[in-house]
Amino acid sequence: MAVKDLSSGEAAVLEPALATPDEGTQLRSSDGRARLFVWGSWTAGLVSSFIVVLSNARNFPIYEDWQMVPALTGHQDHFLNWLWSPVNTHRVPLPRLIYLGLLKLWPDFRVGMIFNILLLGLIAAAFILYLRHVRGRTRWSDAFFPLAFLSLGNWANMGFGWQLMWVVAAALACGLLLGVATAGEFSTRRALAVGACLVAIPLTGATALPFVPLVSLALLPRIRRSHHRVRVILISSICVGIALTVLDFVGLQHPAETPPSPSLWATLATGAKFIALAVGPAAGAWWFVSALTVISILAGAAVLVFRNRREGTWPLLAFLLAGFVIAAEIGNERAGNLPQWGMLDYYPLAALPVLCCAYIVYDRYGPTTWRRFGPGVLCAGLVAILPINIYYGFQFRDWYHGFVDPFANEIKAGIPVDELSYHGATGAWKNALLDLRQAGIGVFSRVQDRGVIAPGRRVDGLDGGGQGWFTVGGASSAGLLEGVPAQQVLQWNYDTQGSVPVLGRSFPAGEDWRATRSIDFTVTGEGSGRTVDIRVATASGSGGVDRYDATFDDDRLGTRTIAIPWDAFRHVNTKGELDSKGPIPLQHVVAVSFGAVGAGHGSLVIQRITLEPGQQWGWPWSSAAGRRSLPPWR
Repeated sequence: MAVKDLSSGEAAVLEPALATPDEGTQLRSSDGRARLFVWGSWTAGLVSSFIVVLSNARNFPIYEDWQMVPALTGHQDHFLNWLWSPVNTHRVPLPRLIYLGLLKLWPDFRVGMIFNILLLGLIAAAFILYLRHVRGRTRWSDAFFPLAFLSLGNWANMGFGWQLMWVVAAALACGLLLGVATAGEFSTRRALAVGACLVAIPLTGATALPFVPLVSLALLPRIRRSHHRVRVILISSICVGIALTVLDFVGLQHPAETPPSPSLWATLATGAKFIALAVGPAAGAWWFVSALTVISILAGAAVLVFRNRREGTWPLLAFLLAGFVIAAEIGNERAGNLPQWGMLDYYPLAALPVLCCAYIVYDRYGPTTWRRFGPGVLCAGLVAILPINIYYGFQFRDWYHGFVDPFANEIKAGIPVDELSYHGATGAWKNALLDLRQAGIGVFSRVQDRGVIAPGRRVDGLDGGGQGWFTVGGASSAGLLEGVPAQQVLQWNYDTQGSVPVLGRSFPAGEDWRATRSIDFTVTGEGSGRTVDIRVATASGSGGVDRYDATFDDDRLGTRTIAIPWDAFRHVNTKGELDSKGPIPLQHVVAVSFGAVGAGHGSLVIQRITLEPGQQWGWPWSSAAGRRSLPPWR
């Protein structure tokens, strides 16, 4: 151990000994295989992430990506207000600026994905280089970092452009960790790097926010012993960082759609699950064991840094404590949403910096045995669960495709903006779609105001002669097949006076429509303004029939395509009233029918009725929603 000069009257500061130049040369010459393994793991992780993630990516916004569209296309009013406005419970001006800058350079929503993968690769490389610098050699266990940051278990953060918010926050948290991990005196350069992280973290949302006040407090004793320039830099950065942290909460309101935590136990359990996710989404395969293991590792690291507090380890202890504060914060905020969303695959990146801190603590401050055993266990553990992490990563891929591709297919098929089933037909989404069309970005250049033909699997029977169609309502309702067999249409003439006219088709053997997200049809209307009811009848478990209704308006003259997602259908009770029973059971559909409402004669031409493949909009809300852990803790 090297002892600092005591001529200034300050207390002795002990630091771990570093290798001498000659020893360093010998160490570096003997770690060739370890370097090959570690950097080979890093290269494999980076290359596989680029190839696999980007080959499955789409130039298509999802969720918060849509908020970038007005700014990207030049239609964002009050730009500065928009930058500071919250997204859910996060103020994210810095990630917004970075993402917008990238989109301006290349207007493709995959540009955020490329940035995320590159930055995750840089974080992993920074840890590898840092540990080689402080110990004089690379160990095979340093492969922990590429396994943690670049495995396909991190697909949700790599394959979603908006996750740039989480990736930038994690990069800054890791930069802060590397800046305070060395107990030696601060250089001006290191002080600038630490100060930049303290100022920037509050601008990236709440996922790393607790690191700022806690680490700042722990740095105060070391600042007092630093030279004047370093003191000015760090004190100024701490003041600005704390001020921005406080400002983050000014005017911030809890989202009305986020339910409160149902209980203290739910908060604690959700927080423990978040901590467990530091090893990746594979933690969800057995929450109890994962949470117990990770919490034990972090607690052991906290004991080590406390025992070595005379060596200036208070910032590391504060960093570990901040991780538990983040867990409590997420536990309280997300416990109410857990049944609907699951533990999202985004969360591992927010928990991972704390586990990286534990790795450094074991490596630098553990007893002789633990300096190898602790990091070795962490690395071997990630190797062991790598297949599960990859498997869950591909689950995110499948969810992503089921979420995006049907909507893209609707646009390609010419379904008009007002009838698209993705996110409903609210004005905000319509405007964003039209802005993207005007900018000529990706598939959105094909967005139409009028439809052409419904996509998906046909269920109208018109291509087979129209078998199964029937009309109800006496002479007031009549269906007539017209055209050649290959291009038949069904002309439905009706009179709404006297009885409700109905046009329907039955499926005597029943149909399984569970792998679909909507029913689409191409119709030629009269622009009469009448409401047309769509009814889907399903076989009930008691041997009866359940009915579910949705509607559209015949408010346009000419041909258009309409898509109605299953979420839009509501159950009809025995009194003919709509109730809240649902969702619609699609495993045994026995009939589909149209009914006209409104006085007078009318006509509707049906060209095509199809089922659009994919999951229903909104469910599952995420790839993690349906996962179930092993007992005893689900």
